Amino acid sequence: MKTSEENPNNKHIFMFERENREKIDNLIEQEIQELKNVKVSFQMQVKFSKERNGETKEIKHFFQNDEPQVFNRNSEKKIKEKFDEFIEITKGEVEQWNAAGSGWVVEKIELFYVKIARYDPLGGGTYLPLLANLAKKKAIVNVRNRDNECLKWELRTALFPPKNGKHAQRPSKYPVNDGINFAFTI
Repeated sequence: MKTSEENPNNKHIFMFERENREKIDNLIEQEIQELKNVKVSFQMQVKFSKERNGETKEIKHFFQNDEPQVFNRNSEKKIKEKFDEFIEITKGEVEQWNAAGSGWVVEKIELFYVKIARYDPLGGGTYLPLLANLAKKKAIVNVRNRDNECLKWELRTALFPPKNGKHAQRPSKYPVNDGINFAFTI
């Protein structure tokens, strides 16, 4: 989103937020309708100026949130909260510079980015087949378990190898009551 040169609200981060909040919310919600789950990050390029020795100096600074936020169809309120949080953090940084005596003044908000990407989390869980080149080597036992205890099954393959080596991928080839304490304590 490129900001207009004539818009007086582009000099005040708070006014920019109030003027553009609905546009940004609508943009994100529109993408959620199409993509279902999205990752969103906000970025803002601000031009600062200050007078020094009768000369005006200008710099541009790029503000961005540290990690993308994940939104879905139930996140309408959360979108507004995260946008407000980004604006508050940005205003806080600007105020901190001014409190330290930097002398930099917001000249204008030049650009505002809303980066939106499809979010497709990995489905975790259970058995995954080996890559073909690894399976050919016959050096890895990949137990076809249906629970979320892959590590336990792999430990059992090392500690209790099947007698004849046939069908080593079957969970039934390994003892379940093996006496191993899998409890984690500190």
